[in-house]
Amino acid sequence: MKKLLALLLACSTMTVVLAGCGSKKDKSSDKSSSSSVSESSEDSDSSEESESSSDSSSDSSSGSSVSTIEAGQVDTNLVGDWYSEEMGGNFCFDDDNRMLMSIDYSSIMYFDSNKTLMMSGVECPSTYDGTTLDVSIDSSVLNGTTAEGESSAEASTMSLMSLERKDAENADSIDGEYTLISGELYDELAASLYNGDAGTRISAIINGETLMLKMDICEYSADGATLSIINDEMNIFGFEEGEDTNCEYSISDDTLSLTASGETVDFTKVTE
Repeated sequence: MKKLLALLLACSTMTVVLAGCGSKKDKSSDKSSSSSVSESSEDSDSSEESESSSDSSSDSSSGSSVSTIEAGQVDTNLVGDWYSEEMGGNFCFDDDNRMLMSIDYSSIMYFDSNKTLMMSGVECPSTYDGTTLDVSIDSSVLNGTTAEGESSAEASTMSLMSLERKDAENADSIDGEYTLISGELYDELAASLYNGDAGTRISAIINGETLMLKMDICEYSADGATLSIINDEMNIFGFEEGEDTNCEYSISDDTLSLTASGETVDFTKVTE
């Protein structure tokens, strides 16, 4: 399970991408200001005034002067999936102002022709009724340990994931899009990204031996030049609640470029 969840570290790259973007408030300047006041209380007034001026100058030169745009704007050229080799996955922008991230898990787990999930060489049995796909796993495999003297037959099983089909019932094939609703994988992702409650925000897409997970991350707005990541959901990446994050972007042919603090990250348009 640890190897499986290690892929989630790809999410941390999103923090690198977004942390460079401009925000409403420069937290590092706030910390610097607090430190200066503590060190020299006698000069606190003049110090705060000086630091405030310095912060404003820093904001203008660092790229955090990128203006916030109104919520609800959608750039149709941005809508779609964009792949980053550095991130190991896709940024996905939909026309309902939601930004998602998808990661291909196929290298470490996939469903074979018998509907058995193969995870790093371990067979995880499943049951499927045309709508719900339930996958279980041996507890000793999940925890990475086996109790002394315990045989594999004695080891208990646990739910790895329970998936609910989004489209019409199909008893003949498990291919399709699902909502991850419970299981150990759900619990781990929910704890890492959604403060324990992911609701219906995690999807799984099965296509033969390809298994993708798509996670609804946050709200966005885009006007053709500025991308604004909106509202409290940004605490997923360590930002304070209510803190909007903005960066510049441009699209040329099938390349999306996000620019912040003088650094640019490129994404390639995903086409079917």
